[in-house]
Amino acid sequence: MYEFVSKKEVSFARQEIEPIIHRVQNYLRDNNILTFQYNLVGSASNHRHLVTRIEGGNKGFDMDYNLILKQLNPKFDDAKIIKFKIMEAFYKFLPKNYKREDSFSAITLKKIDQLHKKIIYSFDFAIVNYYFEDIKNPDFDDEYDELDNEYFSIERQEIILFNKHNKSYGWELRPIASDHRYMEQYVKSESYIWNELRDEYLKHKNLELTKKSRVIYYETLNRIYKKHFN
Repeated sequence: MYEFVSKKEVSFARQEIEPIIHRVQNYLRDNNILTFQYNLVGSASNHRHLVTRIEGGNKGFDMDYNLILKQLNPKFDDAKIIKFKIMEAFYKFLPKNYKREDSFSAITLKKIDQLHKKIIYSFDFAIVNYYFEDIKNPDFDDEYDELDNEYFSIERQEIILFNKHNKSYGWELRPIASDHRYMEQYVKSESYIWNELRDEYLKHKNLELTKKSRVIYYETLNRIYKKHFN
């Protein structure tokens, strides 16, 4: 059965990994490779606190970070090089009790309890880039509308992924769930509604064991939002 992880444990894990992230930032900046900002996303983010783990299990809990590219030395402008430069920097500063993996969409770091042969917690770092794209306004009428309204900008997010078929790294568009952000604001406006969401989320985590956590979260959010605000 899944259980919630306490804020104290999540905070402890953050206090361990984020100084390492800072050292990685400094190293990559000082060596004129790239700069990035980071933020905690998903179930561990500050506004959710929905981190779970298997009760009595040996895989611990996991947390997700976005590493957001800001500046890049042009000679390293290649998805594989970017990922490997960041991975190398992490490996340089990690303690020995961490296992390191290059996964399909992230750099994965796992803190291991060697004595009990279990994972205490793990971190997934996705490398992302934000940009704005000008989109033609489908309702634009060149006879009546101002020219400034012909296009509008939308935020895009791309992520470095590994293509298993051709064994290559590349940037791929990642959808941004703007509707879910909007619903979250409403659901979190009342603590009793958010607590209801937490209870529903945990219930469905234990009922739908093969479904991804983010899918369960968005489905739960939709149901709670419609129940209270539609």
